[in-house]
Amino acid sequence: MPEGFGTGDCVIVSDETITVIDFKYGVGILVEAEKNPQMMCYALGALQLFDGIYDIDSVAMTIFQPRRDSVSTYTISKEELLKWADEVLSPTAQLAAKGEGEYKAGDHCQFCKVKATCRKRAEYNLELARYDFEMPSTLEDDEIEAILGKVDALVSWASDIKEYALQQAVSGKEWKDWKIVEGRSNRKYVNETAVADTVKDAGYDPYEHKVLGVTAMTKLLGKTRFEELLSGFIERQMTVPVRECSPRYDNAVGSQRIPADAIRWEDGQSFLYAIQEGQGLTAGLWAKRVPVNVIGTEGAAAFVMEDESQEYVLYGSRPFQDGERVLPVEEGRAQPDTLLLWMPAGASPLEEGVTIPLGEGEATLYSREVTQPFLAERELAQLVQEELRAQSAVISCQELEKLLNGLPWLAGAALLVLATLLLAILFCAALGQARRWPWYLGCGVACLLAWAGLVLVLGRTQLPSSLLPTGNIFAWGHYSNLFQLAEEGLAAFAENARCAELLNLLGQRQREAMLLLAGGAALLCLLLVTVGMYLRRSSGSHARGGGLSSFRKEGSDKS
Repeated sequence: MPEGFGTGDCVIVSDETITVIDFKYGVGILVEAEKNPQMMCYALGALQLFDGIYDIDSVAMTIFQPRRDSVSTYTISKEELLKWADEVLSPTAQLAAKGEGEYKAGDHCQFCKVKATCRKRAEYNLELARYDFEMPSTLEDDEIEAILGKVDALVSWASDIKEYALQQAVSGKEWKDWKIVEGRSNRKYVNETAVADTVKDAGYDPYEHKVLGVTAMTKLLGKTRFEELLSGFIERQMTVPVRECSPRYDNAVGSQRIPADAIRWEDGQSFLYAIQEGQGLTAGLWAKRVPVNVIGTEGAAAFVMEDESQEYVLYGSRPFQDGERVLPVEEGRAQPDTLLLWMPAGASPLEEGVTIPLGEGEATLYSREVTQPFLAERELAQLVQEELRAQSAVISCQELEKLLNGLPWLAGAALLVLATLLLAILFCAALGQARRWPWYLGCGVACLLAWAGLVLVLGRTQLPSSLLPTGNIFAWGHYSNLFQLAEEGLAAFAENARCAELLNLLGQRQREAMLLLAGGAALLCLLLVTVGMYLRRSSGSHARGGGLSSFRKEGSDKS
């Protein structure tokens, strides 16, 4: 082969087989040994060296790629290899050496020196332009299949064009309507030890001391030990369990790859929820809305230009908002569950379960193994098209049962909140009127007891995050809409034993909560009236006593 060159990393001759091994340390591209032209060329070179010394019948070619945990081996007979060299390799190489032959674009272009300016590659990728960037819903199945076969190469080509244009501009070339701007740079120390010693000598502490975040602390202690030691310090109510993810650099594309489900859209703008750790009074993990520039998509992945060291929210147990507390969780074991799914009318029904019209949409009841903890966003991503997820909802029957059993406790907590506020108001209103210290002491103790009772009740109440409101746990409008939706869905599938059971439990727990609220409100009203009468009587008696004393004093002066 004219001007051919290359070196195999390892050549082993054993019995009648020669083995050629190539070590590849790259992680971006997985390379297979089967019919790999580079490996076959290496094998031909090894045969040229050793075939006259050893009686070789077959050639084994192995590619070892440790960062991808890949060992790929392909074995071919010596006759087949030599036939390939004579019929395929040699004629093609001779044409290429003469500058003849036909150019062909493909996966091999990524290693070509002129990949950015090759016209054949440009024509190959610009064939997609005939689809005029139509919406996917308007394309035929065969057209989508044709695009899927070329879209990866198209994204890679676009990245190569940008890189080439940038390098040319840096070298002095001026592009019309384009200029070089300062990009984001990451500064780092060349020698951290020397930096630390220098700062110490100057009288400063070069190290940052802070408590590990929840995720890092869980990895340090282990999940079981973490729960034993620190469960009392974690704010669980209203904390949204989330599944996290982080971008990973894709060498083929030249940008960060992240699951597409992590990208949120609103008013045509794309953004991510970054998981950030607060300090001081805001200690803990919080969701921070971060705008993101989506370069392109590939199946279930999206290409972005975000920091790969940052963790982002992939799925949440429920929709949440910017600045809300989150708790990253790991995937647990799957449990059987019954799910109620609502979708807009006209949506594609699920292949599993039973779907019926309900209101302005459709309801589906189905059973499946659900990974714990239950993340409603993950379930919707698996079942509903992206454009319909905002108008859809899914309820886990297990989660609904937990909420219904906790409903009386939640009503009790609301009463304790009201009682605490009422006692605090009465305490302040009595200042300057009730002159006996037992009154203040009694109000203060009662207020503290009510607050302690609230903490105890909330601690014993296990409310499922997927069904809780955003921001305020006592948002009664949310529960009203939720129970109405659940009641309609359960009633529509009342013939199902699980739905009938939950429908009965819903009515029972609602009655218990209403009776508790009504009884507690009546007691608080009675307390308010009693205290008001006592304060009025106490104020009147003090006023009369003060007047009589004054009259007697004036009379004694006159006498």
